[in-house]
Amino acid sequence: MYKLWTPIFIFFLAYTTHAQFGPVIFIDFQTEQTIQQLACADFNNDGLNDILSANLKWPKDNMTWYLNQGNNQYLSESIPGADSLTELEMFDTGDINRDGWMDFIISSESPYKLTWFENIQGSFTPHVIDEELDFTTHVLLTDFNNDSLLDILSLQHTEIVVYLSTAPGIFGSPFVIHGGTEFYAIDAADYNGDGYQDVSVASGGFEVLLNDSTGHFTLQSQQGLGLDFALQSGDLDGDTDVDIVVYRSLSGLLFYANDGSGNFEFQDTVLASTDIFRSYSLEDLNCDGSLDLYTSIPQQGKMILIENDGLGHFSAPVLLHQQPGELVSAVSTGDLNDDEVTDVLWGNFSLGAQLNECTSVAVDQSAPFEYMVNVYPNPAQNYFVIENNSQGPFSTSIYDQTGRATKLDMIIHPLDSRNVELTYPGLYFVTVHDPTGRLLSVRKVVVQSR
Repeated sequence: MYKLWTPIFIFFLAYTTHAQFGPVIFIDFQTEQTIQQLACADFNNDGLNDILSANLKWPKDNMTWYLNQGNNQYLSESIPGADSLTELEMFDTGDINRDGWMDFIISSESPYKLTWFENIQGSFTPHVIDEELDFTTHVLLTDFNNDSLLDILSLQHTEIVVYLSTAPGIFGSPFVIHGGTEFYAIDAADYNGDGYQDVSVASGGFEVLLNDSTGHFTLQSQQGLGLDFALQSGDLDGDTDVDIVVYRSLSGLLFYANDGSGNFEFQDTVLASTDIFRSYSLEDLNCDGSLDLYTSIPQQGKMILIENDGLGHFSAPVLLHQQPGELVSAVSTGDLNDDEVTDVLWGNFSLGAQLNECTSVAVDQSAPFEYMVNVYPNPAQNYFVIENNSQGPFSTSIYDQTGRATKLDMIIHPLDSRNVELTYPGLYFVTVHDPTGRLLSVRKVVVQSR
């Protein structure tokens, strides 16, 4: 049964202090359950990003789908098959069977199992991937062997497990790529620039495992002392290497810079704090082409933005909203109103969002005039074209919103062009460098569902 939610706009000046973001839009009030995780994706292929919510409610947990109707209105539905879960852990979204419809996968307890919810033209059908697991807590979808099929990365307390896809929607036997004493969170990104997704894991400090492209992973580096309970990846200092921000207990959010080979060195403290940061996102939220940090401080019910100057230097936290009396632990980002700008949302007993009103991506104005770059069409569907209308060659690389490299160092000669096809929809950045490696410009491209 769908429920239509009419937006409620809150103009509490004391709680919303950043003029770039609009007033809080309350999408839902869930007084009997708490939101554990949020994600944005277009689940019904209408061109608008919807919201998927994981909710904790004793004795059974559930997943809720909020269909974006435009004009800040949403229809909510509890997803059949995911409306009576025993101890829901985490989920991730992606087109697992490559049919053009966005699916999701969840990990749950009692018994521990991984379940793929196949999206069949707007209706979800569950398929159990594995139910012979040991304390599975996190799950991610990514392509480890560059076959355009999403593989599964699973964190099972003391082991990291991979399920390689053998065909759309079909997975091979799981295999352990790393073991340890206790793991708390995982992420995947290309940390050494070879075009293949690697793995990072939060534990006592954090560890990085490099992918040799055949499904074998080697421990590359271990960094930090203390307990790391979360980590996120992205290029924070503008050098095209994927860096890491970890949440370290009693220390706060810490930035570790990548040397390009998957070795990391502590660079700076993004936010020194003894608070607990359960989730955070690295996204360009002020439209300057660099990744900022959006998170909540659950104990204070605060949603904050920490801006990045593009070189890995971070501002003091800016308060976007405060929700009194709620331990807001789930945050996410996504374009909710189809204006090609990333918005913010959060949830606990209530689900709220703020629309981002920034308007442009900064371009290096010092770039010589003879470097003329054209990127079209935008938005794109099957492919887009990068066109060199200048008198000299340049190299171009493409990164997604988390800083993960999709294409690296493509040389485009004068008066030539390159067609670029990307498998997954989303917002991408096209960087253009001259032959000396100097960054000339950054272009933003939206890839829509086919």
